[in-house]
Amino acid sequence: KELGGHRMGCAALVFSPERGQFFSAGWDTDVRAWDVATLTGKRVLRGIGEVSHAEDPRRNPRIYIPFDDGLDSPILALEMVQGSQLLAVGDLHGKVMLWDTTTWGQEAQLEDHEGEVWCLAAHDANHFLLSGGE
Repeated sequence: KELGGHRMGCAALVFSPERGQFFSAGWDTDVRAWDVATLTGKRVLRGIGEVSHAEDPRRNPRIYIPFDDGLDSPILALEMVQGSQLLAVGDLHGKVMLWDTTTWGQEAQLEDHEGEVWCLAAHDANHFLLSGGE
């Protein structure tokens, strides 16, 4: 079954077996939560606007306008921190943010990554969150 919802394509997926959900994110800056049993989704973090012109954002990432959930750039990486309710989100401009998936409040923003964040990996026993990219 094809799941719709992202306006500009999905760039990242992560499964949360503890919650019976998976999360998707993409070039439209949205993060969506999906129920595994019903395959229904809802937007949990979203922007206030659309892309400001028709170019492909992968070729010109600076065409975005600010978004009200703090997501001002395409989302390229997701990771669930197992044993917690935290979702790590990495974006095109090098931000890594931690979101509480029960309240959808932002818990932290890490800005030590330089360049695009293409992947994230969490190791909860050692309290590590690794980011990789450009």
